[in-house]
Amino acid sequence: IRTYAHIETISITSAVIFNENINSGSVIATLSTTDVDTSDTHVYSLVNGAGSTDNSAFTIEGNQLKIKSSPDYETQSTYNIRIKT
Repeated sequence: IRTYAHIETISITSAVIFNENINSGSVIATLSTTDVDTSDTHVYSLVNGAGSTDNSAFTIEGNQLKIKSSPDYETQSTYNIRIKT
């Protein structure tokens, strides 16, 4: 029997405020996980559920959250995403 430790925190370590009209594919944030099992590796994904309204506007490559299209503040000024590790 193997016991799995519970993941303590998923963090966005980069600024979560970004300029409008940045290039599509720009890195918005760098993700990291605090886990008591320091040898564990973590894979991040956007998942459906509460708070995932704007998942389709983003991709995750490794630990980088990227925006798919150049944002326009007048069209949308906030985004809600849900991430799983």
